[in-house]
This record gives sequence, structure tokens and C-alpha cells, in this order.
Amino acid sequence: ANAGFKELDQRFVAMPLEMAQMLVDTRRLTSYSVRLQKPEAVGAFIQELKSAATQAGLAFDVAPWQEHRSGELYRRSMELLGLFRTFVTLVVIIVAGMSVFNTMVKSVSERIREIGTLRSLGFLRRHVVAIFTLEAFFLALVSSALGLILTLVLTFVCNHSGVMYKAGLLSEPVPFRVSFVPVVYVTAGIFLSMVALVAAYLPARSATNKSIAEALLHV
Repeated sequence: ANAGFKELDQRFVAMPLEMAQMLVDTRRLTSYSVRLQKPEAVGAFIQELKSAATQAGLAFDVAPWQEHRSGELYRRSMELLGLFRTFVTLVVIIVAGMSVFNTMVKSVSERIREIGTLRSLGFLRRHVVAIFTLEAFFLALVSSALGLILTLVLTFVCNHSGVMYKAGLLSEPVPFRVSFVPVVYVTAGIFLSMVALVAAYLPARSATNKSIAEALLHV
């Protein structure tokens, strides 16, 4: 039988329930597993099964398989993968933030003559700073929205492509899937938008402190 892990496959035996009970001379059951057609309904199923068992006078300990002692390896693996995912997510967000910051600083710094022109037309310093910071903020929001759409498309394609891969100790290949994590998307979008806002505010504020003539002559 396929127990799922290479080490277990070497000492795992499957047989009919009656034969197993005969070998150990008992009529008892250690555990019983149920596979649901709708895994998302596991909570309601557990509550209904516990209620029915109580009414029948049976003492059942009902829990998802991940919480059983046999799921310890799974829990440890998921904890390790969760830490790795968090680390990679932070690295990606920091790298993206640095790229956005450098891009916006350079974009505003190259437009100092434009700032001088606006000042010469009567715009106040706070007006110019507001224009550039709001422009950067909305550009970041639009870019994040477009990136989110592209991410959702790629996630859908990957999850429906049927790609299989070997995963460590598992004896059988598992399907390649990309998780949908809205919290990460929203957090990354807000973070990058704030980075763009700050990156535009600092050079814009510095440029508005220059005299109009100095800003117009900037190369």
C-alpha cells in the first residue's frame, strides 16, 4: 500500500479490517478515517458527528487528520514551509520596495525644471509637493492593481496546468499549486504605495526649497 512517505512504504501493510482484528485478537478500532467530498465542510461534519455520537452513547474523539498524532510530520513540514514562505515574501517585498523607491526618487529628481516651471506659474510649494506625491501614490496603486490581476491569472494557469513534482520524503508526486493569499497582496500593495509616496515626497520637497531660477537652470 502507498502510505505517502518512502519510509512508511517499507513497513506499511494494508489488509481488510476483519483480518487485522483477528491478528491482534480484538474487535476494537484505534481510529477511523473519513474522506469528505467537500473538505471545507469539515467543521460542520465534526460537530454533527460528535452530536450523533453523544446521542448514541458513544465516546468519539473527532478531529481533522492534521491534528492527529499521525499528522505530526505534516504539521512540522507546514511550519517549516510557513517560515520559509514568510522569509521569501519579506525579501520580495523589500526588493520591490527598494526598486520602487529608487525609481520614484529618480523620476522626481529628473523633473526639477518642471517643478521650477510650476513654481513660476504661481503654484505654492505645498501644491507642487502634493501633485508629485499624489501622482506617485496613484501610480503605485494602479501598478499594484495590474500586478494583482496578472498574479491571479498566473495563479489560475498554474493551478489548472496539472504540473506534478517530487516533494522531498513523499513517495508520490504532488500537484504544483500556487496559494491565493489576499492578506499578502493587500499588505504588499499598501506598503509599495506608501514607499512610492515617501520616495516622491522627499525629492519634491527638496526641489521646492530651491529658488525658481535655480530650479529652472537645473540640468
